[in-house]
Amino acid sequence: MLDLLLRHYRGAFDRIYLYSRSASLDKGWDPLRKYVEETQRVNLDEEPCFFDDFDSKALQQQMGLQMRVAAYAKKAKHAEIPQVLWIFDDLVDDERVMHSNHNQIATLAIRSRHFGGNLWVATQKFRALANIIRVNLTGAFVWLALSNRLERKAILEEISGRYTPEQIEELLQHVSQRPFGFLFVDLKTSDPDKMYQDSLVQYLRPT
Repeated sequence: MLDLLLRHYRGAFDRIYLYSRSASLDKGWDPLRKYVEETQRVNLDEEPCFFDDFDSKALQQQMGLQMRVAAYAKKAKHAEIPQVLWIFDDLVDDERVMHSNHNQIATLAIRSRHFGGNLWVATQKFRALANIIRVNLTGAFVWLALSNRLERKAILEEISGRYTPEQIEELLQHVSQRPFGFLFVDLKTSDPDKMYQDSLVQYLRPT
């Protein structure tokens, strides 16, 4: 899955920062570490990008640096602002991170697009995310394995757009037929034909 995303967004980000309890232990992050070290040529000893816990001081420094970079790029009239990606993986049980509408994550959710920031949040508890994060989502990757009825209902309602939750449920059932399949939802598009994708492979439209 991570390899697929890196191929899909290759070249889009100048820096990637990961905050995850498994950042150092999970081999699943090795492709990202390799990409950061070999493709982006970041010396991780000099510039840490992987954090096993939420580090508010490090995040504040990263945000401050990116704001200065964005301000310089705008002043110099660069065609594009360098882009940074922050990934927060399954930290929803940390009240400092995902539960508040008034912290650094909330600032990223609201303002990051203005200074070249991008935010990816991975969670198994969608309803536990702060409302400010949920309402500012521009896209969602959804897997079918949602055993909690309330979680499933909340997600279906938030990604259904002009369709019914029942129609989106059919899409989820369809993508689950593919091994490791997922539904990608573009929450920013105004074109209903391009709102849903099967595993970033093909577009889907509810019937």
